[in-house]
Amino acid sequence: KASSYKRDQVSLKALGATFGKRLIKTITQRDVEAHIAGRLAVGRTPATTNRELCCLKNMLKKAVEWGYLEANPTADVHQAREFPPEYEYLTQEELGRLLEVCSSHLKTLIIVAANTGVRKGKLLSLEWRDVSFDKGENGLITIRDPKNSETRYIPMNRGVRATLLEQPKRIVDGRISPYVFSRPDGQPFRNIERAFKGSLERAGITRRITFHDLRRTFASHLVMKGVDLSTVAKLGGWKTLQMVTRYAHLAPDHLQSAVDVLDQIPGAT
Repeated sequence: KASSYKRDQVSLKALGATFGKRLIKTITQRDVEAHIAGRLAVGRTPATTNRELCCLKNMLKKAVEWGYLEANPTADVHQAREFPPEYEYLTQEELGRLLEVCSSHLKTLIIVAANTGVRKGKLLSLEWRDVSFDKGENGLITIRDPKNSETRYIPMNRGVRATLLEQPKRIVDGRISPYVFSRPDGQPFRNIERAFKGSLERAGITRRITFHDLRRTFASHLVMKGVDLSTVAKLGGWKTLQMVTRYAHLAPDHLQSAVDVLDQIPGAT
C-alpha cells in the first residue's frame, strides 16, 4: 500500500539521520536505545519509534544472515507500549446536519459509508455488479479484495437500499458506467476530501473530521445500539476483535447488564 511505503520511507530517513554514516559493526544496543529515547524526547510517538525499530531490526537481521554481523544489536531492544489514538465520530444530530448541506452525490456517499462502514477507497471503486437488491432482507453489497483473495458481504439496511435505488446510473457513449459513484465521464471519483471538508464547515462541525471517520461513526453507533463487538468487527471487516475494543466504552448499558448478573450471588447487595 502507498501509505505503508510512505511510512517506511519516513522511518528510513529518521534512521539514516542517526546511523547513516556509521559502520553497522559499530552500532550497539545502547546506540539504538539512545536513538529511540531521542526521538521520543522531541515529540515522536511510540508508534513512530516502533516502526523505526522494526525497520532497523529487519535490516540488521538481514546483515546477520548475510554474514556482515555476528549478532543483531537490536535483538533485546523492545518496542514501546502504544496507546490507541483518540478517534472522532459524528453524532446522529451532526450527521443529519451534514446531509442537509452537502451535494447530492456526496450525500449518497456519506449515507452508504455511515451505514456500512466501507472504506473510502472501496466505496469509490464500488461497481453496480457488487450491489444486489434481491439478496437478503434489503440486499447485499459485495466488497472484493483481489490482493488478499478475500470477498465479504455487507447487508444493506433500508436507508442504504433506498438511497442506492435512487442513485442514477451514468451513461457515457451509450454505455452504462460500471461505477456506482462516478463523474460525468463515467470514471469514479478520486478526491472527495475537499468537498467533504466544505460540507462540514457549512454544517457548523468544527472538529477535525475526515471521511474515514464515517467508518468510525458506523462502528460507534452500532456499539451504542448494543451490538456486540464481534459482530461489529465482522460487519466492518476488522481482522481481530482487538481492533474494535476501542469502542467498548460506548456501550455502558451493555457492560452494565453484563456485570449485573453477579447480583444473583448471595451477599452481593
